[in-house]
Amino acid sequence: MSKRDTRYVCLRIAGEGGEGVISAGELLTQVAARLGMHVATFKTFPSEIRGGMAVYQLRTGPDRVLSQGDYLDILVAFNREGYDRNIADMTSEGVLVHDFEPGDNLPVKRRGGVDYHVPMGKLAREAGSHRAKNMVALGAICELFGFPVEGLTEGVRLKFGKKSEKVVEVNLKAIDLGAEYVRENHEIRHELHFSEGDGHARVVLSGNDAVAFGAVAAGCRFYAGYPITPATEIMEYLARELPRVSGRMVQAEDEIASIAMCIGASFTGQKSMTATSGPGLALMSEALGLASMAEVGLVLVDVQRAGPSTGMPTKAEQGDLNLAIYGAHSTAHRVVIAPVDVEDCFYQTVNAFNIAAKYQIPVIVLSEQSLGFSKASMPRPDFENLDVFEEQYARMPTDGDPWPKVDELTVGEGYPMTPVFPRYLRNDTGISPRSIPGMPGMEFRATGLEHDEFARPRYDPPNRKAMLNKRQAKFEEVRREYGEQVEVIGDDEAEVAITGWGTTAAVIRHAVTRALNDGASVKAIFPKILSPMPDMAMRHHLHGVKRVICCELNDTGQYANIIRHRYGANVHAVLKDRGVPFAPGEITPYIEMAIKAQVRI
Repeated sequence: MSKRDTRYVCLRIAGEGGEGVISAGELLTQVAARLGMHVATFKTFPSEIRGGMAVYQLRTGPDRVLSQGDYLDILVAFNREGYDRNIADMTSEGVLVHDFEPGDNLPVKRRGGVDYHVPMGKLAREAGSHRAKNMVALGAICELFGFPVEGLTEGVRLKFGKKSEKVVEVNLKAIDLGAEYVRENHEIRHELHFSEGDGHARVVLSGNDAVAFGAVAAGCRFYAGYPITPATEIMEYLARELPRVSGRMVQAEDEIASIAMCIGASFTGQKSMTATSGPGLALMSEALGLASMAEVGLVLVDVQRAGPSTGMPTKAEQGDLNLAIYGAHSTAHRVVIAPVDVEDCFYQTVNAFNIAAKYQIPVIVLSEQSLGFSKASMPRPDFENLDVFEEQYARMPTDGDPWPKVDELTVGEGYPMTPVFPRYLRNDTGISPRSIPGMPGMEFRATGLEHDEFARPRYDPPNRKAMLNKRQAKFEEVRREYGEQVEVIGDDEAEVAITGWGTTAAVIRHAVTRALNDGASVKAIFPKILSPMPDMAMRHHLHGVKRVICCELNDTGQYANIIRHRYGANVHAVLKDRGVPFAPGEITPYIEMAIKAQVRI
């Protein structure tokens, strides 16, 4: 078992919804990133507007933070429930900062560790507002763990400056009171401190923000969506940002209208996107078929949540993989991409738009609640070198007839044969010339009916087969250009492989890195495009592997079944479906058992 890396510090703030738990954590995260710290966060909160348990977790370190780790080093409990429901996750040497009002029982005895009582609620009222309890906590954190209070005060001015100077003063006073209380009432009895930043300021984005940011960078200028947790933040971001780049955001009446609007916008040449969660994706499945048949490229983001039905809308799950890949009537090709972390959300969204525009095909980006809501620091993207595909539309031929003359379109005697634009021209790549409304001589009708190369409805078997082959050829072109990109870390000769997708892949990377540092022979395989599956790469990297572990956040092993049936691999599915993501320590024992050939296949 790897020794815990004490250079990384994991802090969790827990309290009742409405007490400012999330805003305190986000302020701390923003300041840490501006100071050059590497940070990654996780947050969860109840579906109710107020009440219930809210949690914000922040992990920092000297290098890129791969996951949230296994244990808490610091727990800041705003109330007794925050203590009771989170103390089991703390290390025995951990530091507890708590506020229990008079009459509450004191925390139970712990083995080791250090406790500091800070009357956050009382001090907040002294500062001038009971709502400043979270700022008192931040002041105590600065004093206890060496977090630069100067950066925090600057962050408060940036966050609350637009409200009023009085609001700023109340929050700054609350920070000072929290720090002062620690200085006057506690002797520091721990050695735990945040590592210093490297001075290179980083941007902090949530997964949802990164998706929206990537969409704008990729040229998206139209978004239509219907509010649904946990995807609504994408719509809110784009409502703010799209008008700045002459784009438009439309809040539609439902999910079906949303994707229909996006199909229309894409038909006119606008790069378009919608975002939803599992229930909305189910409603959009018929329109996805229309986009596939009409060969209209668009991007659909599915921020998955625990379900089915309304389920647990603010909790995490990877339960929509089968729906994303197979949720279609007949053969409706779509590409499915799964980012692994916040930074990857930005670049994979750009990737999704490139594929949608180049191959005229719908692309689904599979995120999920913990990734969408979590924030992390990342280097500012290099926009000058960002690879963005710009579609080239068809041009009128300069020699001879503009387009082939199709005698079947002659309308009665006396009418000449009409040149017709071959919108769905068949070729080796399956990618046909495209026009947009208003281009003279290149008009065509796009419907959900099967058609020939000239967009005319045709149902005869030879044409049906030819057009199916054309769309399949395009799908295979996506596989050849993008689909074989698979990340692999570890021992190439290992007999044990572990694989996963989406955010679980990021946690697997952490667990495998620790196992490799301990000398274990194991490798990890991470495909980011799940449809079309990277068959050649996966078969190559699975060759010689005797045991494969598949980790995913659902209770049916959807990805494990794909690996098992597609590649004939001996797969052990490690599944979790409790609404929260994996920790590396939950995966490590399976790696150890697989190496010892003790896992059941």
